[in-house]
Amino acid sequence: MLLSAALPIFWDARSGTAWRASHRTRNRRSGAGDTSAKPVVTRGALGGNIGKMGTLREIVFDCADPARLARFWAGLLDGYEVRPYDAAEIARLAERGLTPETDTNVMVDGPDLKLCFQKADTPSAEKNKVHVDVVAEDRADVVRRLCDQGACVVQEFDDSTWLRDPENNDFCITDPW
Repeated sequence: MLLSAALPIFWDARSGTAWRASHRTRNRRSGAGDTSAKPVVTRGALGGNIGKMGTLREIVFDCADPARLARFWAGLLDGYEVRPYDAAEIARLAERGLTPETDTNVMVDGPDLKLCFQKADTPSAEKNKVHVDVVAEDRADVVRRLCDQGACVVQEFDDSTWLRDPENNDFCITDPW
């Protein structure tokens, strides 16, 4: 349907500083990031350059209805699909009194990253501290379709729309660069 993840990080080797282009502050003509944006990694913050420490494998969503939320996000992102259940997995679930629709952990596989939707009964914060930005060719159409699937618009910006998915997880649909 759509996809692509967030905004690029730019690295200044001389100062040892990285910054993320903001979809609210980038230069629309050149596509270059606004170099006055806040640094996301700085030299000295942890005693020197941090360097690479790991690889992002999956993003985990705590939610009340894993199957529903997994279908929502699989429908939103290009190349992502809810992981199919084979006979052995369906039998394993049945032994626990579950079905694919009531499974407490539903996986969505994508080209480079997996999404995991796990049942959690704990209340979530009013505003997420992390959110996903998704690029769409026709933002207005995508936002309309997502709202038909249970998302709601929180706020419109010049080049992005802030939404919440059916379980109130924040995300943005942004215009292409």
